[in-house]
Amino acid sequence: SCHRSLVSGSWKEKNAPDLSLEGSRVQRPWLEAYLQQPHAIRKRGYYPGSGSRMPDFQLSSREVTLLADFLMDQEMEIAGFEPKNLSAFQANKAAALLKDKLACMGCHQINGEGGVIGPELSGLNKRLNPDYMMAMISDPHQLSTEVVMPKIPMDERYRELIAHYLWSREGDGEQNTYASLLEHPLLLEKDSDSPQALY
Repeated sequence: SCHRSLVSGSWKEKNAPDLSLEGSRVQRPWLEAYLQQPHAIRKRGYYPGSGSRMPDFQLSSREVTLLADFLMDQEMEIAGFEPKNLSAFQANKAAALLKDKLACMGCHQINGEGGVIGPELSGLNKRLNPDYMMAMISDPHQLSTEVVMPKIPMDERYRELIAHYLWSREGDGEQNTYASLLEHPLLLEKDSDSPQALY
């Protein structure tokens, strides 16, 4: 009911990501751990302001295995990417690009610093497949037409530098929690809202 395909993308019809390429997106150990104990990937929900949450269904080990088997079969062909270790200079350059030159940190966080619209970028090497991560950096809409993330024009060398850097960022070990709905009330568009009113 939440992870629907082929819908308009309205919060009223879809409150979670499309799972049709989950096998290409995530690593199986992360997926199984997530199914056993869901936590926030986007602190404000899939659509910010919608209050969407992934519930804990209290799945058994067998149910987790069956779901993981099914979801890991949902794949698509993605160009390969091999992460590399960066020198201290390269890592500092990538961090400076993300912080000062590119718009990434307006939506994403790294270890708690940055925006809250997109997913946390720390610990991607535990969650995502490297091929998927690079494809999202290069051209998000080749993977899914529903993503809000724009294609950021940048030199190919910078794109690879950013990808290697993000892959090397370890998380702090703490699972993200959803933002409080008391402190951040729902902001849902009304059917009567015009584009001018929303703007």
